[in-house]
Amino acid sequence: MRSAILTTVNGTWLRRAAVAVVPSHHEGFGLTALEAMACGTPVIVSDDPALLETIGSAGRVFATGNAEALRRCLEQLLADPLA
Repeated sequence: MRSAILTTVNGTWLRRAAVAVVPSHHEGFGLTALEAMACGTPVIVSDDPALLETIGSAGRVFATGNAEALRRCLEQLLADPLA
């Protein structure tokens, strides 16, 4: 049975994306990150505790508000998605 996430419009966009970035300063759960991971899309999140709990070791993390760290994560991920 296919997940409802994978069959939605959001799922279509998430599957087509090279990466999903969730730069939240405060997050309640991290549903966007979870949906992206369910679609097989690499995820980069800020170091908000809820996002860290949601992605575990399955994504890349940058310090909240640190644009340079986010840029480095994006460059690394786009250069080598499997690293």
